[in-house]
Amino acid sequence: MKLTTEIGKLLRRVAVAMLLACTFLCCGSAANASLLASGATISASPAADIGGTQLAQEPIETITPNGPSGLVGTLTSTVTDDDASNPWVNGTYGSNAAALTFIFQIANSGSSASEIQTLSLNGFTGYGISASYITGAGLTAPVLISRPNGGGVDVVKFSFSPSNFGAGKTSTELVLQTNATQFSAASAAINGTGPLQGTAPTFMPAPEPSSITLASIGMMLLGLGWLRRRS
Repeated sequence: MKLTTEIGKLLRRVAVAMLLACTFLCCGSAANASLLASGATISASPAADIGGTQLAQEPIETITPNGPSGLVGTLTSTVTDDDASNPWVNGTYGSNAAALTFIFQIANSGSSASEIQTLSLNGFTGYGISASYITGAGLTAPVLISRPNGGGVDVVKFSFSPSNFGAGKTSTELVLQTNATQFSAASAAINGTGPLQGTAPTFMPAPEPSSITLASIGMMLLGLGWLRRRS
């Protein structure tokens, strides 16, 4: 009887250990994936030039002012995969050649009456992000990169020193390496000094169809469970 009890204790310990190991592997990798964590702000740092295969580009899209504005400029957006420096491609956080890298570059027109302060990008909620920029002679680098979380929705924001980003200036290439494997069209927000702001077409990550299906099944099962409790 005592032997049976001891075996039972041992089996329970093994089960707990396996559960903890699974939790670490599943949750730990998700935590490591978020180099720019939700709610965090980091100092912008340069990275080596990236490679990969270009999948899509929105070349030189004009910033559309929100109302009367002296903010005039353009935004270029590019999506690549197979970027060997992406940590979800090269094995640092995974090994998936389909993991996407998003690249953005803002130009403040010579006729603009505003300095540029921030570029805000939507649609990155729930994805791992490694954020940086690529240096370039005469180009304006960001100072901070943040990921404000308002109501569970992440916005990735590149912030510049306005005194360095006046008319006729162009930003460095702004890089977001992610674990997303799908993308869709989106709209970026650009803030200038004072109340001046505008928007421009860009890209954002999109859930894979399988993820959408699983989420729908989960919601359906929750609904069935609720109906069963009601009956």
